Amino acid sequence: MFDSERVDREIWREVVRRRGHEFPDALHDSLVGHGQMESDRLLATHFGGEFPLAEVRAEVRTRWEERVASEGLPHKPGLVELLEFLEAAEMPTAVATSTERSKALLCLGSFAPRFRALAFGSEVAHPKPAPDLYMLAADRLGIDPRDCLALEDSPVGLSAAQAAGMTAILVPDLILPAIPPAFVCRALTDVTEWLRRLGAERAGKAADLRSRTP
Repeated sequence: MFDSERVDREIWREVVRRRGHEFPDALHDSLVGHGQMESDRLLATHFGGEFPLAEVRAEVRTRWEERVASEGLPHKPGLVELLEFLEAAEMPTAVATSTERSKALLCLGSFAPRFRALAFGSEVAHPKPAPDLYMLAADRLGIDPRDCLALEDSPVGLSAAQAAGMTAILVPDLILPAIPPAFVCRALTDVTEWLRRLGAERAGKAADLRSRTP
């Protein structure tokens, strides 16, 4: 929903460089979608045991909060229109994010109340690509995961949604999965248009069925 990964990458690169290290894009891409435990493992493997990871992460968190508080996070094109469409159609929505609660709520800001349910990485035993987050979100919505549509922008999240039994649409961001899913949209505006056409087709079929009923 938000262009958070680019902001995150910029801050990590700045903080790490001040300590004499490079932060390649490939390293950041490997972190996308993972919870903090797995991200810390990947970072420790890359930088080695002498790297002050806890100190660096704390500084990144502080810089992140300052930036979001002062500038906010740019949201993806079409997000507002999509939410308005879903609200008008009375479709229940949820957020399933690997980010821990306080940081995620800071990112969501005024958008948080627009979702019926929220599920955070700090609330499940197994982060993405395990299905736990999506299962939790579906449970809080009171909907069978097989009846849910998941929008994802990372391979890790895509795997999690599919493992939960949901129909998944990929809206690509920084990285693409090795094997594209069945459904890919260029932007959230395409998702809104697809849902609108789908609703119109179903309404048309229902009307046709009623007209044929004696």
